[in-house]
Amino acid sequence: INATKWTSDKNANVLIRELINNYCIAHKEEAARKAREKAEKAKKGKKKETKEVSKPKVTVAESVKGPKCMPLKGEIISNYGLQEHPVLHIMTRNLGVEIRGKRGGAVKAAAAGTVVMVAEIDGRGPSVIIEHAGGTYSVYGHLAAIRVQEGKEVRNCEEIGEVGDVASLNGIKLYFQVSEGTQTVDPLQWLNQK
Repeated sequence: INATKWTSDKNANVLIRELINNYCIAHKEEAARKAREKAEKAKKGKKKETKEVSKPKVTVAESVKGPKCMPLKGEIISNYGLQEHPVLHIMTRNLGVEIRGKRGGAVKAAAAGTVVMVAEIDGRGPSVIIEHAGGTYSVYGHLAAIRVQEGKEVRNCEEIGEVGDVASLNGIKLYFQVSEGTQTVDPLQWLNQK
């Protein structure tokens, strides 16, 4: 069963990366379409010269400034990065952290943003993905209840659901992941950035 968990975690991580990547592509295509429409309107209306200014790339450290909050109070039971599997004794890469919870514990948005996905993710169960400023995404998995819908704007520390054990092989916990686009970052370091 532990080999199954490792495979399931690997598949879930790939799925989350693909979901975020697809959302980023769709988001960029929509922005490009709107920019073309705006440019066409500007050409028709006023024939002024405009200078196009490109937006600088935002890094994780700069992407979400201001206060952030821990999404769940509890013990960190699995850290971000390479770890030795306790039974299989192979190195695995954890793209997020797992936080032990108590049944019914409130899961909160780590920072203000927009809910872009509410879905069942293989290996992560009922999950919520929030887009924050600068193209940063946070993922919350193994939820017993979800209190938000896609498109909802959430505030920093706003309750988005309840922790659970759906699709968990080791009890009640929250899976918490942070990505800048499709590149994951250590969620605990991200939370500590001001």
